[in-house]
Amino acid sequence: MMPEGERKNFKDVDHADAESHLDPRRSTIRHHQKFRTRTQTLIRKANELWKECNAEVSLVVRRDSGKYYVYQSRNSMEWPPNIDEVYSSYPLAETYFPGGEQLMPTKNAPRRWKLVELKSKDRAHPVPTQEIESKSEKSYSTYIEGSRVEGVKKI
Repeated sequence: MMPEGERKNFKDVDHADAESHLDPRRSTIRHHQKFRTRTQTLIRKANELWKECNAEVSLVVRRDSGKYYVYQSRNSMEWPPNIDEVYSSYPLAETYFPGGEQLMPTKNAPRRWKLVELKSKDRAHPVPTQEIESKSEKSYSTYIEGSRVEGVKKI
């Protein structure tokens, strides 16, 4: 027994429910709660961006189960624009991927893309890593599907 007023170290804490994180049911529930909370936060932030910065926002989140969550700042058939309109506009769209990578168009061909790393603490300048060619909307959406929409477009 520890005297009152002293702090318990991590090793001294009773770990009676330490096995609860191993329970697959509790883990699944926690995963769903985390997803729901983060999705609501993302939608709230998209709404704030629309209201405070007067920006049109379209947000699509796709769950592993295939369920979609959609937020649109404008209720119109013209919004959101299709992917070809986005990438044919000027100035050119900036697209971001998780892990600090950015997909940028090259100057010569608007349908040719270059994958580069964003600035990090280790590097002063972005470094080209590989080139890919987007032949259709399907190939582009397949390429970004794993990104789970987080950080896909610079805001």
